[in-house]
Amino acid sequence: MKFRYDKENEELVVSEASRVEYHQMNLWLTRHVKGWKYQPAVKMGVWDGKKSYFRDGKINLGLWKEAMIGCKEIDVPFIVENKEDFPINRDVTLEKVQDFCKDFFKTHLMKKDGELVPFMPYDHQIEAAYKILKNRFCMAEVATSGGKSLIISIVMFYTLKHIDPTAKFLIIVPSITLVTQFYDNIIEYNYGVNNIAAMREKKLTSLLESGIDHLPCDVRVEEVMSDRPRKFSGTENPNVYIGTYQSLEKWPKKFFQQFHTVITDECLHPDSLINMSDGSLKKISDIKIGEYVKTINETTKEIEDKKVEYVYENLSISNDMYEIEMEDGKILKITGNHKVYTKEYIWKKVENLSENDEIIDFNFNI
Repeated sequence: MKFRYDKENEELVVSEASRVEYHQMNLWLTRHVKGWKYQPAVKMGVWDGKKSYFRDGKINLGLWKEAMIGCKEIDVPFIVENKEDFPINRDVTLEKVQDFCKDFFKTHLMKKDGELVPFMPYDHQIEAAYKILKNRFCMAEVATSGGKSLIISIVMFYTLKHIDPTAKFLIIVPSITLVTQFYDNIIEYNYGVNNIAAMREKKLTSLLESGIDHLPCDVRVEEVMSDRPRKFSGTENPNVYIGTYQSLEKWPKKFFQQFHTVITDECLHPDSLINMSDGSLKKISDIKIGEYVKTINETTKEIEDKKVEYVYENLSISNDMYEIEMEDGKILKITGNHKVYTKEYIWKKVENLSENDEIIDFNFNI
């Protein structure tokens, strides 16, 4: 089969195919939608829950690899006629991203066992960032505790420094807690924990005033629908937005058209037990759309029941998780950069917890 890349509409358009090839590609790109079994139209028997992503010979460019796999399945070649126009950033190389990281993070320190030690991203994190930067339309799967926030930060920093200084980014996370957590991560990776501490100690507004040889990126973060929105460097014209799925779903289409990159994040182990509205516990991987879960209202400090609007799956497999053992014997599996609510009503990263820390549960027990 032959395809033509339509740059204006970001689509692959079939330019040459037999009737059988065309039909088979349509079948291959027709799939059940997420949560189809629970859709009212399916339950009523008026819809089979399937949606075709092959519309009049056109395929969204993000599905190019699925189209290539489909061609392989029916044993026909996958040919893009104008492949020179395919959206791959040919100016980005692994060596360039490696050199950027070596220079950008050269003065950064991180906390480890209570001490500040030199910090540099791992090779696999730099390589993951490179692959994302190289391929404009792609999906990257990072194992739990693999450093998603760092990889995302590298992508943003490199883009702003070497690709497009006016680029804007949208980060979508499952909860308001993670909105503020991601905010902290971006700022820490941009400035460095040690450099932020130096600025605060000397009451400086920039690293240049302190004489530190590090030029951070111009990152202006806006927290969407956060209970306590914070502004680090002013948000009159934000270039990074962080929000939850629920807080963004009703925003107009025009809002999303401004973004150079959109990222989604999740951090809980699939076996993590979630408090349901009926008082039972259920694995997060077993929760369905429409069910109700217990949540904490940080403003009123009261427990609320909220309906599950979305269910997102993590297909990563990793044992690199923290286990928090409570006094009652309960075990909580969670990534180190996730925050938990303490008795002081503050959020604290799991990796920074000590045996003396006391965590509040959904019944406000310590």
